[in-house]
Amino acid sequence: DFNSGRVIRADILPGGQIASVDIWATGIGNPTDMDVGPDGNLYVAGIGDKILQFAFKPTAQGLVVSRRFLRTSEGSVAAFSVRLAMAPDAGVSVTVTRTAGDTDLSVTQGASLTFTAANWATPQIVHVSSAQDLSVDDQVATITVSSPGLASEDVVVRATSLVPLPSPPAAPANLLAEATSATTVSLTWSAAGGATQYEIERSSAGTAFQYLTSVQGLSHVDTTAAASTAYLYRVRATNAGGKSSYGNVDLATTVIFTDDPLVVQVTAIRAVHLLQLRTAVDAVRKLAGLSDGEYTDEILDSAVAIKRVHVIELATALNDGRTGLMLTPIVEPSITAGVTTVQASHIHTLRAGVQ
Repeated sequence: DFNSGRVIRADILPGGQIASVDIWATGIGNPTDMDVGPDGNLYVAGIGDKILQFAFKPTAQGLVVSRRFLRTSEGSVAAFSVRLAMAPDAGVSVTVTRTAGDTDLSVTQGASLTFTAANWATPQIVHVSSAQDLSVDDQVATITVSSPGLASEDVVVRATSLVPLPSPPAAPANLLAEATSATTVSLTWSAAGGATQYEIERSSAGTAFQYLTSVQGLSHVDTTAAASTAYLYRVRATNAGGKSSYGNVDLATTVIFTDDPLVVQVTAIRAVHLLQLRTAVDAVRKLAGLSDGEYTDEILDSAVAIKRVHVIELATALNDGRTGLMLTPIVEPSITAGVTTVQASHIHTLRAGVQ
């Protein structure tokens, strides 16, 4: 830090996450740059001609590598150096090899090193070469420096791909969400050009859309749904070049209807059909942040005749919810009091509006 004169150390894990941060040194006058030298020591430059060298003073023998993380590009060579921490009593043989990761990265110089009392402090160079491939993914490998009786040191090498990233995919279309049981919702959608994966998000009452899962196919079964609950789903496509916009939003309500579908002139419309619809409509309204609907004849049983008002109230309550969710309202059933009877088609329209 230039102003405070401090050197701050960050411990970075192989995946790139920061494990810890601490103040490593203080009292350095206006530091402007720092780097690790080929000898493994740290060099800090400040204003003026002063360059400070920080050297590790070991208390036991060990392997010293100049870099723990290396970056290069595919088709190129990355280099680091190896030396010993202190003079050995006898010759020390060191092996450098790839122990994990991409096979396109390999040690092409310095795979076998020998250190003696005469050259222990002289860094020996290791080359890691990358063979260019056709993948857009970077090559990553772990190079392990080891010697019998000494703690091994790992160097992580990343070679950046030179293959141009593809354009982000198109948005998936025709998302259809349908409750298949009281606790499962089946999702299907059309393929999006250029997609390698699809991200699914879900919204429930009181929550914004949240990530649910990612799949490579064109369908998914959500087994985490709750009974008698309305959900909104949306899907977007991804590839190495980025993410698409979201496709259409679809509604699903986990109310499984009795006599579905109703058979015209065969299935009698019963109180249970309207009660289930009230449960489903209220779930949609809750998803939209609304209170339950108000219904005539709160208690429906065999003694209550099914009337026009029952259907109209459901349609009005449902459309309030759909409008709040920015979904297209259903076409309210046309029923003339004393003339038109409540028909199977009216129930089908309401069911479709919550499914």
